[in-house]
Amino acid sequence: MRTFTLALSLAALSASSAFGANCLATSSTCPVVKLVRAAANEPLRSHPAYPGRAAILKATVVPTAATISYDWDFGDGTPHATGTVTDIYAIEASHNYALPGAFTAILTLTNGTTSETFSANYSISVSSKVLANEVAIAIEDGLWYLHKTLQRSVVSSVPYGTWMSCGFPTCAPYGGIDAQNIQAFETGGFLENGDPNDPYTETVSRSMKAVLEKLTSTAISNTKTIYVNGTLGSVTLNPDVNGNGAAVYPSGGNEMYQGGMFMDALVASKTPSKLVDFGPLADGLRTYGDVVQDQVDYHVNCQDVGDPGGFFGARNGGGWRYSCNSDADNSVNQWAAIGLIAAEDEWGKTAPAAAKQANAEGWLLQSRDTGSGVFGYDSPSPIWGPFATTPSGMVQLVWSHIGRGDSRWAMAESYLRDNFGNGGGSSNNLKAYYYGLFSFTKSMLLHNPGTGIAPISLLQSTTPGVNPIDWYGAERDMSLPESVNNTNGVARTLVNEQSAQGYWKVTPEPTTEQDAFHTSWAVIMLRRTVFQLLPVSCFTATPALVANGGPVQFDAKCSFHQDTSKQIVKYEWDFSGNNQAYVLGTPQMRRNMSGAVGSNIAVRLRITDNSVPALSA
Repeated sequence: MRTFTLALSLAALSASSAFGANCLATSSTCPVVKLVRAAANEPLRSHPAYPGRAAILKATVVPTAATISYDWDFGDGTPHATGTVTDIYAIEASHNYALPGAFTAILTLTNGTTSETFSANYSISVSSKVLANEVAIAIEDGLWYLHKTLQRSVVSSVPYGTWMSCGFPTCAPYGGIDAQNIQAFETGGFLENGDPNDPYTETVSRSMKAVLEKLTSTAISNTKTIYVNGTLGSVTLNPDVNGNGAAVYPSGGNEMYQGGMFMDALVASKTPSKLVDFGPLADGLRTYGDVVQDQVDYHVNCQDVGDPGGFFGARNGGGWRYSCNSDADNSVNQWAAIGLIAAEDEWGKTAPAAAKQANAEGWLLQSRDTGSGVFGYDSPSPIWGPFATTPSGMVQLVWSHIGRGDSRWAMAESYLRDNFGNGGGSSNNLKAYYYGLFSFTKSMLLHNPGTGIAPISLLQSTTPGVNPIDWYGAERDMSLPESVNNTNGVARTLVNEQSAQGYWKVTPEPTTEQDAFHTSWAVIMLRRTVFQLLPVSCFTATPALVANGGPVQFDAKCSFHQDTSKQIVKYEWDFSGNNQAYVLGTPQMRRNMSGAVGSNIAVRLRITDNSVPALSA
């Protein structure tokens, strides 16, 4: 009999929950456990694992006694992990599951005073070590690290949390740390108004208070003139789009550098009508949506006005630097653009068209090298290397709905593709520098040449012999030298560099401002979304090992949408193994599979939702 194996990225889901017999969750002395979820809106979804890597089982507890003990039964017959709870926000155990399969671990907590126990089941799906599985685990462990390192306190009788180790405003101007870490949770559907039984709901709710605390308002005028260039002259616009005479920015300095991070964090909350309930803006009237529009207005008000008669020659306006109206550089500009894109595309909080014109036809004209297509720092010169500033220029083009089909985009994309396999440090290697890599990822995910978001999946070049590459999912053939056509994409790069503790490129006490951002940036990049909630593709195959020509039942009922207001409306399957033959199907498909003896066939599923424009996974 000839057989072949069928490779799957996710194993079957099976989960259940149960309470201990000795106490009820409603008992005042019952130590109620809260299990960390694999998916925010899917409390029974199994946690991914694979043999050879220790899975971290994660939970918190609502305390009811001075002493609480824990018992993790891993569900595979191995010895339990036991001990006394020392941190109610982190009851964890690591375990290496030796074989694939579905396992139900059981966490039992015991009240040291009353001896009452409370138990809950933790479902784990152990399958093969493939990139999709590794990514899911990396995201889980990254969020867990952030959750554990949040500094919790009570401010003005309100539960509060921050990741700023030296406190605000001493750590100024790095308040964006809290905003970016919140965004890492929010892009997975873990929101401040989420299920109270989800431990991360409290995490995000606490840290949102820190974000709101750092926002303040100022008065702005209703007119501004920006010098664009010698051909177009100047444009005049009204920065005060909503006409309230006010603008909002993060206090503490460097507000243009981090303002976009704050906009992203608010937009990713999915609650534009929520009233601000903490900090200087909590007046009982302002909503998150109002604040975001006022942040847009502040950014427009702070665009560099340019100078047609500068000492070193004319300087085109339309960009941003570290503080309001202080020249421009492409390190800062990507953060302004990303916030402005989120505000407009998600919540309809717009900037004047003239502001986009000044940026695209003024500042980007001045900072672009027309020969290579790269964008420089504060001039066409690629100071410090072009691998953070070039995608920054591309993100700004996205703000103006400029993308493929435009020579500015085409040349920049081609340059990045031609150098995607480079080695070395940040001046030569896009993937060696998370700041630049995040900038690049944003440019790919937010590519938007018309209306709506049209992400780029394959990075392409006009250079002969340089093939398009899956910038996210490519995996290098390690038996061959690394080259432009044989290199790892973003996902494999990040998965390989994550620490065993779950963080990326940081020590438990970050030493620089960029170190403190690495974990949130990595999680956001791995999710392939910047501020949206996406559909999540998943399926099972039964059996996964079949005789040649034998039937396999495929079931995509485990697919879901992170945004509960959206639905999956299309299922497309590729049974060819070459990622080129997707056909319209249904959530459940039965196929007879044929192949060479011992071969693996990679079956793929693509799902599409009812968003406008539609989103796929």
